[in-house]
Amino acid sequence: MKFYGVGGVWDKDNDKMLCNFVNGELETDDNDVISKLVALNYRHDGEVIDATTMSDVTEKVIQGVTDLNTKTDEEIKALAKKAKIKGYGLMTREKLIQLLQEA
Repeated sequence: MKFYGVGGVWDKDNDKMLCNFVNGELETDDNDVISKLVALNYRHDGEVIDATTMSDVTEKVIQGVTDLNTKTDEEIKALAKKAKIKGYGLMTREKLIQLLQEA
């Protein structure tokens, strides 16, 4: 996904630089970077996520989840429930992580 901005973005959760824009652009496939930049409302060329129509819970899930791979299955299912993902109890861990990252 391509994002547009200036300078660098600091990752306060991990106390390090998240990314740097070069010539006003950043292209990345890193889901952690994508979710954080979307949550910070950086302009991008992907699917538009309208934070005003997003539930508070889903917005917190996007902002609070930095690495879903470190979460337990129970934590993943709890996040899926909070994000109102239907049928989460029947899905694989990998599918749930994918859906949470896309939320």
